[in-house]
Amino acid sequence: MRILIGVSLICLFLTFVIAGLGLKHGLFAQTALPGKEIRFTKGAWTDIIQKAKKSHKYIFVDVSASWCLPCRQLEMESFRDSAVAAYYNDHFISFAIDAEKGSGIELADRWKIAAYPTLLYFTPDGRMVMRQTGFVDSKRLLDLSKQALSRN
Repeated sequence: MRILIGVSLICLFLTFVIAGLGLKHGLFAQTALPGKEIRFTKGAWTDIIQKAKKSHKYIFVDVSASWCLPCRQLEMESFRDSAVAAYYNDHFISFAIDAEKGSGIELADRWKIAAYPTLLYFTPDGRMVMRQTGFVDSKRLLDLSKQALSRN
């Protein structure tokens, strides 16, 4: 009986590890066509705000951690949906941070991030208008973007 329970636990553990590797390395994801995923801007937060002010676009921030499976799922599925990508690329300056590395640590602390993934929406001048925690499918991600844009 103990051996059977032990084997079951090992199988369950291996299932999670294999699924995690698949999400992290894109083994289970569809390959996105160029331009058919959300384009994330690199740089410092102050640069992102300046770019948003110039373009009059709101800011979308994906706060994640490298070990977070729902974060990888969001990247592999929702961010690669062509309708989501088109909408976000047209209406937002998108920015991604790892909350446990580099300047992401300070920003996550400033924004009081308690779980991953956390999606944040800011006005062009850097004022937060909305947040969502946890994985969301592409339909919900589109709905969130429209809600954020309606807030001043």
